[in-house]
Amino acid sequence: MGLNYQSTDQRFGSDYESEDTCVPSETESLKDPRGTRRMSTGFWIFVAALILGLPLFFETSTHLVNQCPLSYEARERMRDQEKRERQKMDMFWDQVEAHHCTTYGTRGYTAYLANLPIDYPNRIEACKETKLEIRGGSYFPKHCEDQGPGIVMGRWELNHNEPDCAPFWSWFRNKGCTSEGSGKRRFEHFLEHLPYGGDWREFCATTPVSFHGMHFPGAEICFQHNGGTYGQWEVEDSTC
Repeated sequence: MGLNYQSTDQRFGSDYESEDTCVPSETESLKDPRGTRRMSTGFWIFVAALILGLPLFFETSTHLVNQCPLSYEARERMRDQEKRERQKMDMFWDQVEAHHCTTYGTRGYTAYLANLPIDYPNRIEACKETKLEIRGGSYFPKHCEDQGPGIVMGRWELNHNEPDCAPFWSWFRNKGCTSEGSGKRRFEHFLEHLPYGGDWREFCATTPVSFHGMHFPGAEICFQHNGGTYGQWEVEDSTC
């Protein structure tokens, strides 16, 4: 039998050719610029999404942590407000008392707020927002006095043209010209039926009068003489 021998150079050459033929193709893919760009683009998209998402994540987490206490406090405030509103709706004025006349046709009244809880926080506010039903009308108080827990008094000055609060001017006197060339004449009236305990200055200034075709809401000048109350008016008069 004959043997077929190859030279060393031929054997090594064949081995090299085999190795060149069997090199894995992934080596070439790693060197492919398109594959590199795809990997780089995906990586940076992931980084950008992570950076943009972190603030939103922390904000959402903070909101969720704080949401429960705030909602609880809000519900508590709402329940407390509803409770106060129900309590205020049950309040009314009691122990209504009439007092002296304060001005012409006007009398003072006082009353105490009933059904007022001792621990009610806004007593003056409740007083100001509760009307008094009297003489066919509804009126808010003019003043409110907090006299301690559960005690609030309201004050009213109501004008019902009550006869006891309506004095009148009786006789009048022409006092002549105020001075020569003044163009004004002075008239004087006496105030009758001054209410007991009333302020004579207030009633003098608020009791209306009409004379010589003119109407006045009250006296321009008020004074007292010998226990009586007098009012004076100065009107234009060309003869003066």
